[in-house]
Amino acid sequence: GNNIKVELLESAKSLSDTFCKACEVLNGDSVSKATEYYLNFVTDVHTDTE
Repeated sequence: GNNIKVELLESAKSLSDTFCKACEVLNGDSVSKATEYYLNFVTDVHTDTE
């Protein structure tokens, strides 16, 4: 639960070669940007700005 991207990558490594493409996508730039956007959003939503 703390680092979903790393956990997914570790899980994918144990799967057969059929899932190699999924590993490549998870390790790609678009997923990194989406993860960063999500983390920033969650941080912003849970930060009090009084």
